Amino acid sequence: MWELEDFTKIRRWYALHLLLCVTFFISGVIINAVQFLLYVTLRPFNKRLYCSINYYLMYSLMSQVLFLAEWWSGSDVRVFSSEESRKHWGKEHALIIMNHTYEVDWLMGWIVADRSQVLGSSKVFVKKMMQYVPTIGWAWRFSDAIFLNRKWEEDKAVMETQIKEFFDYPYPVWMLLFAEGTRFTPSKHKASMEFARKRGLPELKRHLIPRTRGFIQCVQSLKGNFPVMYDVTVGFNTKEGVAPTLQNMLRGRKVMSEIYIRRIPLSEVPDDDEGASNYLHELYRSKDQLLDSYMNTGSFTQENDLPAHASHPMPRRPYSLINMLLWVAFVLSQILRFYYNLVVSGSLLSLSFAVGIVVCGHQHACDGTTGHQHARDGTTGHQHTRDGTTGHQDARDCTTGHQHARDGTTGHQHARDGTTGHQHARDGTTGHQHARDGTTGHQHARDGTTGHQHARDGTTGHQHARDGTRTSPGLAYIGLYKMIALTKIEKGSEYGSTDTKKED
Repeated sequence: MWELEDFTKIRRWYALHLLLCVTFFISGVIINAVQFLLYVTLRPFNKRLYCSINYYLMYSLMSQVLFLAEWWSGSDVRVFSSEESRKHWGKEHALIIMNHTYEVDWLMGWIVADRSQVLGSSKVFVKKMMQYVPTIGWAWRFSDAIFLNRKWEEDKAVMETQIKEFFDYPYPVWMLLFAEGTRFTPSKHKASMEFARKRGLPELKRHLIPRTRGFIQCVQSLKGNFPVMYDVTVGFNTKEGVAPTLQNMLRGRKVMSEIYIRRIPLSEVPDDDEGASNYLHELYRSKDQLLDSYMNTGSFTQENDLPAHASHPMPRRPYSLINMLLWVAFVLSQILRFYYNLVVSGSLLSLSFAVGIVVCGHQHACDGTTGHQHARDGTTGHQHTRDGTTGHQDARDCTTGHQHARDGTTGHQHARDGTTGHQHARDGTTGHQHARDGTTGHQHARDGTTGHQHARDGTTGHQHARDGTRTSPGLAYIGLYKMIALTKIEKGSEYGSTDTKKED
């Protein structure tokens, strides 16, 4: 008999992760092609009809990531809001102001949008470079996403023009704005609070100081057409679920989010720049109270005077599951057809290729570990772990490189002092670049992380995880959705940038 643990193991299979990745890419390219044809043939003559069709095309693409959260990992949301506010969800245009504290808070917002039936018409502010990325970037390009170049005068003109495109949409539009401009990290929070002290702004415990110019421009452009904004504060219940990461979701682990939503008429925001700026700072002060209370007690309102609300049931809809099953069936049928044609062709080259596919697939084990060579100790490939090790082979003894030994030496050249690699030093660091903190890789930071991308947990590399296992190629591509988190209305990503004096 199959048990729950058996299905959990299945969700970790490399072959299934690869299938999800291939399905997402192929379906995305097909959707992009249809969008392009409609964009050049239909949109110039009937924009409303184009937008109506594109709503379902966007939903078909975005709901594949929704499937990962809701059906693959069993993740869910619990929403706290007033009854009056809940009546309007999905029935009106709205500006969404959300905290960006976690890796997947945006995905929890997608779940709420889907259950409010507006996921296909949701809009984002995103870096201009994203419009050149196949599938999701191209899809946003054909869906009136607002691409920003981090040059304020250019971005201001783009926002003024692009926002007007949403006014006559046939469906309600939810437009997401991360007013903090970037994802919360301890280092960014420290810089943000230094900026707040210099400017006499209220200091926040759980948020960065919001960037006001983009918010002011949005509100001034939206007033009269978008009646409200929803203030959304996202937290995660780690007692009912695991840490909120895409990797955990891909491996079938449940993430549980709790969200506090306030409906605020845009008419309450002052029309003048200074008044709107002060309003946003006050809004984030109350958001900070909500999230701080949640972090401390598990309740958004226990430690403040903000209104407490009961949670609203938002049943999971089946459409993301149906959509994913249809796309997987289509892609899998084409893969099997291609493989069958290889086998029956009879040529030696085709047969060798077919056998090679089977052999390569069989070499990947269910343990999820990866790299050119890897071991059970949690280290892997180009990736490395908190112990500061790295290279093609690595181990817990902090050694690394093509060759290593227990004495901490490694690389093409090594010595007893623990140095390694093409460049080495007495501190035991390694790689093409290294620092005293033991980090390494093409990029590194003081927190001990390194590689092309790094995170708070000290792990890094092309893809990595705390448990020493690796995420499949599926997460690499699904990770493109993190670009939503890189929404930056202001020029400069740090509060110490040259234009911060002009922010308000």
